[in-house]
Amino acid sequence: MKNLKRMLLLVLILIGSNVIEAYSKIVIKIVIARHRDCEGWGFCEWSASGDVGPVLARQAIATVDVNSDNRLVLTFSKKSMLPETFTQYFSKDNFLCEDDFPVPSAILKSLNLTKPYTIKAGSYPVVINGDLITVEF
Repeated sequence: MKNLKRMLLLVLILIGSNVIEAYSKIVIKIVIARHRDCEGWGFCEWSASGDVGPVLARQAIATVDVNSDNRLVLTFSKKSMLPETFTQYFSKDNFLCEDDFPVPSAILKSLNLTKPYTIKAGSYPVVINGDLITVEF
C-alpha cells in the first residue's frame, strides 16, 4: 500500500510538471525583419493575440518558451510560413538579427518572466528537425 501511494504521488508530480510545461509555451505571430524599420533581418514585431490569422511574406507562427538556462526558444513549423520566408530566413545554418529586439512585456508576462528580456543582435543557430525549426536566443 505504501508503494502504491508513492507511485501515485510520483505520477501526480509528473503529470503536474507536464501541465506546467504545456502552459509555459505560448503561440505568437512574428514579423521577421529588423526592429528599427521592419526591413532586413531579425524581429520587427511579436504578437500573442488569440487569433494569429493567416501569415503573409516575412511572417511566421511560433511557440515561445524558456529553457532551463533561462533562454528563449522559438519553435516554428515550416507549414506556419510561406516557402519564400523559410528559404530567406531559416534555410541557412543561422538566423540573423541585425538589431536588438526587446521582447514585448505582454509575452514576458505570459511566460511568467518578471524581468525585461532583449534578444541581442547577432547570429543564432537554426536547428531543423523535419517540419520543426528551433532557434534558441
